[in-house]
Amino acid sequence: MKHFTLAISTLIFCSVANATYVDYRHEWLGDEHRHEDRIKIGHSLQNGTYFSLEGKWRSKDGGFMENLSSKGNEVEAGYKYKVTKDFVLTPSFALDSGEKDTAYKFSVKAAYNLTDDFNVGTRLRYGVRHFDNSNKPAKDNQHYWQSNFYLGYKIQDISLSYDFEYKFDTDYPAYKGKEKDYAHNLNVSWIGNKTWVPYFELGYVSYDDGSYVKDGKTYRDAWQMRYRVGIAYNF
Repeated sequence: MKHFTLAISTLIFCSVANATYVDYRHEWLGDEHRHEDRIKIGHSLQNGTYFSLEGKWRSKDGGFMENLSSKGNEVEAGYKYKVTKDFVLTPSFALDSGEKDTAYKFSVKAAYNLTDDFNVGTRLRYGVRHFDNSNKPAKDNQHYWQSNFYLGYKIQDISLSYDFEYKFDTDYPAYKGKEKDYAHNLNVSWIGNKTWVPYFELGYVSYDDGSYVKDGKTYRDAWQMRYRVGIAYNF
């Protein structure tokens, strides 16, 4: 809880100082029956530079906001480079710090507006996670590649987006004990009010339910629905 309290305190300070948006999101994993939450604050400069701070936590063995434990804090910085009016490249770096591990994420995203209402995008990320010596038994560092493909469409005051995520060349066993995994996510946002933007997300993600056993170990082989609801406040 120390990391959680520190993250919330820092987020409040940043919101007073110079943040441009605050985004709260609640998540429910259907089959695992687990609540997760996060608060994210971000700020963009006129030259295209942006940064954000995110605090994450979960409800371990209980209902909503019960038995809370930290999932870590993430800081991200990036730069949006406008190649043309409709084509934007965004390199970024994120540092995700947990109680017993730290992840470094290097990404580059490309987004293109086909029309005023329809856009496409893709992102390539390389991530490495370091585990500290407090893990018993000790864990080796983990590396992975991740690609995302986006489709977005606006219908009046409604914004729809689809995200396909694919992890590959993971040096740790993931889906069915192989070095890969993937997920689907659909987001519906109401953008009629530029200050308050509520949204709903529906995801289809893999998880380990204990039924797939290979070489005496269980791996991700089951699928569950992931429900998210949130609201963003823009300054």
